[in-house]
Amino acid sequence: MSRLIPRTSLQGLLWAVSGLLAALPLTTSPAFAAGAPTAIVEDADPGRSDIGLFEMLESGRTIALKKGERLVLGYLQSCIQETILGGQVLIGKKESTVSGSQITRQKVECTGGQVTLDKSTKGKAGVVVFRKAPKRNPRTLTMRDTSPLVHLTAPVGKIYLRRLDQPGPAKAIGVSGSSVDLRAAGITLAPGGSYEIAANGRRVRLDIAPNAGHTLSLLGRLVVL
Repeated sequence: MSRLIPRTSLQGLLWAVSGLLAALPLTTSPAFAAGAPTAIVEDADPGRSDIGLFEMLESGRTIALKKGERLVLGYLQSCIQETILGGQVLIGKKESTVSGSQITRQKVECTGGQVTLDKSTKGKAGVVVFRKAPKRNPRTLTMRDTSPLVHLTAPVGKIYLRRLDQPGPAKAIGVSGSSVDLRAAGITLAPGGSYEIAANGRRVRLDIAPNAGHTLSLLGRLVVL
């Protein structure tokens, strides 16, 4: 015959279990610890194997720098460029949190807020065909640099560059890695021209400013596709 637990004893047991759970340390699975990409590596001292030039860094990631070691980051949303020497670096959403570091920040011109990853297409490759109009208008970015750096959110073998304000076929550009540097490829877009870059089923329109030239900041010529 089962014994009934008095109501007062049951309440006490529940309070005890709640207190025990509250005292336990909270842990976060590594798969959910990091956030979306928020910064790009503009420059770094050579010899590191964990970070590379043009690499996208996610919020929540930590980087340990040796004394005097230099790291330059560009934040995509805030258009903040950071130069960091030594110490511990925690990647944030709009700027880094550092410990034991020397850091300088400056605001640079960039197409801030352009990075919005679509989870449904992340990691998928697509073939781009220009014969049909896209179902929706592509994002439009005004660029003040005539040779953008295109960062790809998924691996593809080629990107396609087409001028919109003049007739002509699309130009296929081979991809090696996760980015295509038009400046390194010797490709210069015409100031005042309108272009479309497509890959992986994604499109972006670039309106090149009439006074566009070569900017010193990587953020000023970054296009995320």
